[in-house]
Amino acid sequence: MNLSTLIEQSEVLKQVMASVSGPVTANRVAKTLQAFLAQLDEQSSQENDESNRIFGLVLSEVERLSNQSEDFYLCLLSIHLLYGDRKQAVEGIVEYLSRAELSVQKHWFLYWQLCRFFFVNRVMFSEEFKYYCLNRVYKKVFSKYYAELERHRKRNDALMGAINQPASQPCETQSSNQRIVLVTNQFLGLKHAPTLLALNMAKTYIQLGFEVSIINLAALPSEQTDVMFLGAVGFNQLEEYNGAGIDVTLLPEKRVVTRNGLPLNRIIYSGVEIPFYQLIEEQQQFTLASKLVETPPKLLMSVSDSNLFADAVARMAGESFPIITHPTSSGSPLTLFTQPLFLNHPVDGYVDSRGENALELSRSYPKPFSYKALERISVGFPEAKFLISLVGLRISEEVDQSFLDLLHNLLSSNSQIDVVVIGADAEQFAEYQIGMPERFHFVSFTSDLASLIASTDLFLNPDRMGGGTGAVMAMGAGVPVAALARAYSDVAWWVQDKFSFASIEELFEYTKICALDSEFYASQQQLAREEYQQITTRECSFKQILIDCELLEASQREVCE
Repeated sequence: MNLSTLIEQSEVLKQVMASVSGPVTANRVAKTLQAFLAQLDEQSSQENDESNRIFGLVLSEVERLSNQSEDFYLCLLSIHLLYGDRKQAVEGIVEYLSRAELSVQKHWFLYWQLCRFFFVNRVMFSEEFKYYCLNRVYKKVFSKYYAELERHRKRNDALMGAINQPASQPCETQSSNQRIVLVTNQFLGLKHAPTLLALNMAKTYIQLGFEVSIINLAALPSEQTDVMFLGAVGFNQLEEYNGAGIDVTLLPEKRVVTRNGLPLNRIIYSGVEIPFYQLIEEQQQFTLASKLVETPPKLLMSVSDSNLFADAVARMAGESFPIITHPTSSGSPLTLFTQPLFLNHPVDGYVDSRGENALELSRSYPKPFSYKALERISVGFPEAKFLISLVGLRISEEVDQSFLDLLHNLLSSNSQIDVVVIGADAEQFAEYQIGMPERFHFVSFTSDLASLIASTDLFLNPDRMGGGTGAVMAMGAGVPVAALARAYSDVAWWVQDKFSFASIEELFEYTKICALDSEFYASQQQLAREEYQQITTRECSFKQILIDCELLEASQREVCE
């Protein structure tokens, strides 16, 4: 029975969907249900019995339909992921994705929902549980993806055979080959950390004499119409990067796209021209994979939250050329056949699963930040307060009530401390009970994050995975950082044991002392500047990767800016 018929026969869901016009797709049902349940949940928090009754009625109807439709079964699991027993919901999703026969794109999209859920809800489950779940699903998705790639390769070989051309065979890499290919899944602008990482890497390798290109796979859509999963989020892509014969000039505040009259695309960044192409069809991925195996580059580097493509090429190519996965955050993405770069975390007793040939990523930031002197009053901050910053576009999801309660205790102990939230507005924190809300200052967007962080006094990092770039910005401005020493923390990796603490109590005690003791605080400011100086002047990590892969002599001149 199709989706429209199931909804038409359900009096409950027919009323929920009454305002929706046009074709009924799984994605539209999920979005409508998500908005409807969110409104009911907000009303139920105000002890609204009627809202609770309707919420239960909708949940019961979805549960009934889950016995008739896999779409509604997945929908039910996603509702529990938002409002119910989350561990049980995760286990149900993993079990479903391990047995379901779905398209590669649908499977991949749902795997990404698990990745994102674990990224945001970093402390809810053990590292072992997260790895077990993601690894089990990733292997299933990879096997389907690789099978399609192999089918494409065999069809291509058959076509070549039909016109009396030999089937493709891997070629020996010529000594004159200086090609390095960087692959991404999201390529946006200079405010997107993985994009900036790929750009700085490309720039460095070009300065070292290599021929570098960036390929954006654009592998996941922002929406998947045939997925009924509440809260689903895809990858962001920019359609203006599609097509051929364009130059994209990336500036701090904007992107400029122009026609170049050439048979190739170029990214123009910081005075460097980088050949670039954004794939728009799945078949192009398979063609690219085959071409990379036939004519190997010196190095294939994956800078992406998803490693399917690089893993598939690595399996096809064997050890004919190095294929490396650069992490976009601690422990992400998973790898099967590529050589990962590991982050060495300041965690007592931490043991990772790196093999004896694994490469360790050195801490070096490729380009120092620039800071403008901001008058606090110009951005709405109090002049004389000790300002603690909470920074991140997902910050409202990365804190929890217990963290905010500890923050309230800190504010109660010292009237001179205020909190600046950068990356969210007050409405996004409405679900929390915030003590002393008048001492919270929200900045939902800024075009100059480094300077805004520099106008605060301490960068306070909640227990999360991301946030590394903001922490480096803070240290560059002489703003101390307070982070938990966790194996999944990007911030802890950047600051090491200088500004990371074993417990949340130690973290808040350190913050309290910084606000009270001006002499101690001055010493921490100096320590932050020294640490920043080290990571922006030590040997470039991008160059070190080439040395480790024996593609560059260690004696070559340093070019990282």
